[in-house]
Amino acid sequence: MLGMCNSNAGSLEFEYGIGSLKEYCTKIPKGFKEINIPETLWGKFYTKGKMPITIQNLWDEVIDWVKNSEYELETNYDFECYSEGDTNSDDYESGIWVALKLKN
Repeated sequence: MLGMCNSNAGSLEFEYGIGSLKEYCTKIPKGFKEINIPETLWGKFYTKGKMPITIQNLWDEVIDWVKNSEYELETNYDFECYSEGDTNSDDYESGIWVALKLKN
């Protein structure tokens, strides 16, 4: 399952939703919509641990990594990736994918 965020530059507002990659869906459920994500460079970060604190901590790590890299966040979509399993387990796997572009 994916948690998807679509943000706009200079705005504190964003859209958030849940979804799946199209290859895993045979039919779009009523009330859902198909969104085509533009091709871009993705930074993919993964972690293990109890939710929600683990994914919150991973966001801090992602932001720190971006600050110290040759990349900046692309104003676009980002994703939180959730696996099946017990979200209270120390072995629960989750991740974050962020759109990136080279710094100017």
